[in-house]
This record gives sequence, structure tokens and C-alpha cells, in this order.
Amino acid sequence: MSGETALARTPSLFVDTTRMALLSGVTGIPRVITQLGTALATMEAPGSLQVKFSEFGPDGFLYQRGLPTLGGSHAKRRRVERKRINLRPSDVVLFPDVISVPHGPRDSEVTMLREQGVRVFFIGYDLLPKTHPQYFRPYSRLIYDRWFEAAVRADGIIFISGAAEREFTRFMADARGAESFSPRTGHTGLACEVPVFAQRAATGRNSLQNRKSFAFLMVGTLEPRKGHQAVLDAFERLWERGRRHTLTIVGRPGWLTEKLQKRIREHPQLGLRLFFLDKADDEQLWREYITADALIANSEAEGYGLPLIEAAAVGLPILARRIEPFVEIAGDHAFYLDSGDADSVVDSIIEWCSLASAGTNPDSRAIHVNNWTTVAEEVLEFLGRHDSGAR
Repeated sequence: MSGETALARTPSLFVDTTRMALLSGVTGIPRVITQLGTALATMEAPGSLQVKFSEFGPDGFLYQRGLPTLGGSHAKRRRVERKRINLRPSDVVLFPDVISVPHGPRDSEVTMLREQGVRVFFIGYDLLPKTHPQYFRPYSRLIYDRWFEAAVRADGIIFISGAAEREFTRFMADARGAESFSPRTGHTGLACEVPVFAQRAATGRNSLQNRKSFAFLMVGTLEPRKGHQAVLDAFERLWERGRRHTLTIVGRPGWLTEKLQKRIREHPQLGLRLFFLDKADDEQLWREYITADALIANSEAEGYGLPLIEAAAVGLPILARRIEPFVEIAGDHAFYLDSGDADSVVDSIIEWCSLASAGTNPDSRAIHVNNWTTVAEEVLEFLGRHDSGAR
């Protein structure tokens, strides 16, 4: 895969941005790649590595790419002429996305790269398609299976949380043939960058004391594991009891939730006490964070929990399902839902409202929020721990 003999040059860290060229917008994991890539590009990598960006071609070669950006359509900026990268044994390749053939490396290609002396790393987000397959379509599970087969043959995988790393370790210990693979693992966290207008507005957040009604917010794609249906059930019961709370759901329509989407769009409280923003841009999302009174995160499973970090960054109180990644992020600074079913959510909301009205609810402002420079430093530190002699 290395191609022609490379000219002498400083060893490089190539950050793969393959999927960026296929998108008309940047959300989710591609947003993480863009923000992490931007931070990496402004730093000095270990061992005098030069940070560059690449795209994995269907022919198995890497091609040069420019720095990814958040604005505009990447699809419209597809290059006219590609320049192939001639990899050297001292180079490092980082695959930060969950993609598979033809847009990502096969397991055999990862092995070939390593045999040529190139160090290969992946970023791991979660194992949900393997641990919770019932929540994903067959095609998504197939993509993840192929990504997993490639990632376990790398030098290392850095996960976005300690919980995700531990899940991987447990999974590998139980997997047949796991002794054949031994990628080194580590973890960092994700970060968020709060717009200036949101930072300013957050300082004037309204007091929750002596209040009888509150505005609740959910953020995330509508997919089965996120718990939207149980939360909507809970609010319907609260409204039937005369409670005047509002629920705003911000998230694009996802998979296996068609009935839920129809239920929301045809709900009698839509536009009154129920609000659904399925095409919100960044500014709209941050305005919801700063005008809401609390975030509800009712996911059954996650690799991280970025909405918790975003809420904490602007001082928005948090009600979160008691799952390992959420507890890792929020510690004692969130109110936890011990169960995600509707009855439990109703009881939890009532209890939280009493605490908030008394001014004794957990304070999310005590949650540590990373910036992307810190995350980039941790990624580079992980890569730097794995020199060529550590295979």
C-alpha cells in the first residue's frame, strides 16, 4: 500500500477524513473529526510528526486532503485531481471514523500497513451495534462489524470514554479468538466549544427556585436506545395531572422510530407544551440549551454523552439515566434516573422539580468540560506512547 519510493521528509501523522468528502453537512462523528483535526493541526505532534489529512481510496492507497471545515458542503469541494501519499515506516495513520470498505481500510490492509512499519490507530466511539444489536439496522451492524475487524488489527484504539474502553476489553475477553488480537487501548473524552452569545446568555440564567413549571430539553437523534418514547409517555402523564412543564426534543429523525416520529408530529400538544426541532442548526441548539431549565438524557446505552457536556458548559441542570458513561461524565453533579421507564421518569421529574424549586438540585456547573486542544493533546500523548518497537 505504500506505493512508490517516498522522498525524504519529516515523519507524518495522517488523520483520515474520508467521509468528510461524502457529506453535505457536518454533524455527529464528522463534527468530532473536524474539531479534533483542527486542534491537531495547530499543535506539535510527538516525535516531530507533521499533522496532515488524508483520504482512503478504494484502491487501498491514501490520498492528500486539506484541513476539514465545519462550514459549507464538503461534497461540493471534492478534489479534481488526487495526489497519492507515499507512506514511510516512520509515519502514523489515525482513522477517527467508523467506516468500512470501500471508504475505509479492510483488516488485511491494516495488517499490510503495519507490516511496512507504518503505525495504525483508530478512535473507538462505542460497541453498541455489537452489545445492543436490536437497536440497529442490519446494514449498520455490517458496517460496524467490518470496522471492528479492521480496528482490532491496529496498533491501538483510543476510546472516547473509560466506559467504552472497558466495554471493549470485556467484549474482547469474551470473543472467540480474542487472543489473536491485542491492540493497545486508552481513552480520552470529547469536548465542546460554546459560542460567545451562549456563554454570555448562560451567565444570566433564570433562577429555578420557587417555580412550579419547568422547560425540559432532550438532545439527540431519534433512535430506539435514546428513550424518547418513555419520556414522552411520562410527560403525557404529567400533563394529565395538570403539570404545565414543556418538553423540547432536538434531534434529526433516525432509524426504527417511524411510529414515534409520527406520534410526535401529530401530537395534540405539539407547539403548545411539546416542541420538535428536527433540523436545528448550531445556533438553534445552543439557544435551546440556554433557555431550557433542565436536560433529560434517558439513553439505555451510550459511548459517551456529549449533550451532558454541552449542558454543563452553560450551567443547564441535568437529569440522566444511571448508565456508566453518564456517571463517568457527571459524577455527583447530575440527578439520576434509576430506570428509563415512563413511571420512573415521572417520579424522577417530580422529585427533581421539588429539589429545583428549593434550590437544592445537583449543579452541573461543577462538571469538568474539556476543550478540543486538551483532547488533541491526549490523543497525541496516546499515539506517542506506542513507538515502533512496541508492536
